[in-house]
Amino acid sequence: MRRIITIARTLNPAIETVVRTHSEEEARLQEQENIGKIFFGEGELAKSISRHALERYGRSP
Repeated sequence: MRRIITIARTLNPAIETVVRTHSEEEARLQEQENIGKIFFGEGELAKSISRHALERYGRSP
């Protein structure tokens, strides 16, 4: 993946990259390497479930 991002940035320096990762450790490493916008799958799922539960009971996330 890093190689693909390097090539994409070479071809288009203004490109925005969005990456999904499966581990918190990998997400931290990618953030340190300025890979782009990182989404940690499990974290996003947890946020969505929490948001749903709060909205279901009339609370704002």
